[in-house]
Amino acid sequence: MTELLFTAIDLRGKKCVFIGAGAVALRKAKRLLDCGADITIIAPDAIDGLVALASAKKLKLLKRRYETGDITRAFLTIIATDDHDVNTRVLAEAEQLGILVNAAFSKDHGNTFFCMSKRIDDVTVSVMTDEKSPKKSSEILNTLLNASLTRRDAQG
Repeated sequence: MTELLFTAIDLRGKKCVFIGAGAVALRKAKRLLDCGADITIIAPDAIDGLVALASAKKLKLLKRRYETGDITRAFLTIIATDDHDVNTRVLAEAEQLGILVNAAFSKDHGNTFFCMSKRIDDVTVSVMTDEKSPKKSSEILNTLLNASLTRRDAQG
């Protein structure tokens, strides 16, 4: 695997476009909302959690299919569908436009990957495994945090 650069990106006010509106999109949208991103979700159908966020005006939900040009002004695009044709088209458009893209449908596509992260006080800890296994990353993150909190509490 090519070495990846781990960095933090300030998403405040940045346009982030999601193609797809299922459970993966909901999980990632919540993370991006916490970062202050300006989110638009495009999908013919959406799960209740995303509909609720749209109703609360936390994000914009366009209930329709993806169309070429939908991601033109995006800073970051998240592809979260199970439609191979749509995934391929969005990925090609994002790559052509030089947009950051997270391809939830495949570990082998996209140029942006999400780490498992937790913030405690003024410290943020992030973990990403080469296998890109969210479960394994979460287990490692929790182990690190528990050890750190135990040590901090003992030093009290």
